[in-house]
Amino acid sequence: MKTHVQCCSGDDCNTDDYQMPPQPEERNGKTCTSCFGEGMKECESDRKVTCLNKEDKCVDFFGRFKDPDQIIQEHNFKGCISPVACTLKFEGLIGLEEIQTDRFDCE
Repeated sequence: MKTHVQCCSGDDCNTDDYQMPPQPEERNGKTCTSCFGEGMKECESDRKVTCLNKEDKCVDFFGRFKDPDQIIQEHNFKGCISPVACTLKFEGLIGLEEIQTDRFDCE
């Protein structure tokens, strides 16, 4: 998951299709278990991913989010994360509201 903020001004300035800016992908030597599960407390996987750029921590998350349609869903995921994202957690994700975090481990 990647986020990027681009500010604009004026009426309807944010209605164009938005493209994430390209980022160089440099492996940093860290590997993490990778999986995603919706509606489950634990996702199981033997899959390992090589972390890129500043993502030098592994995250293990389980919690509940509310989407823009006010639907609450449980999510579990594991993968690479940056130290800044470990600090900010998911409070700044646009369009999602973090309802409850049961597990958020960054190693």
